[in-house]
Parts: sequence; structure tokens; C-alpha cells
Amino acid sequence: MLAWTTVKPRKPGWYWVRDSGELLTIVRLIPNPHGDLAVADDPTGSTFPGGLYQDCEWAGPLEPPA
Repeated sequence: MLAWTTVKPRKPGWYWVRDSGELLTIVRLIPNPHGDLAVADDPTGSTFPGGLYQDCEWAGPLEPPA
């Protein structure tokens, strides 16, 4: 069972993310050229960690399907 946390992930993988309005989505976090994590759709890192997903809760990383 996954637990929700406001601590931003520190390892690459797929994560559930939700905001205070309970909007849920799944994002893939990948290493960026600076050694930080970035959302795969935005490898420049402008949406993570200080942008779009700043005040969210995280659950994961998710196990890949068998």
C-alpha cells in the first residue's frame, strides 16, 4: 500500500501526485543534466521541484506491472 507524503521524491520512477484539490495524475521523474529530478514531459525541470508540482503530495515510486 502506498503512503502519501509532501516530501518530494529523490529517486527516479513513476509517482502518483495530487494537489489540495485532489487532482490525481501519474508522472515519471527522470534525472536531469544538473543531477536533480525532472518530470519526463519537462526535462528542463521548470515544473519540478519549484513549479507546477510544488505544493503536492506524492505516492511511489510505483511498481511496474508484471
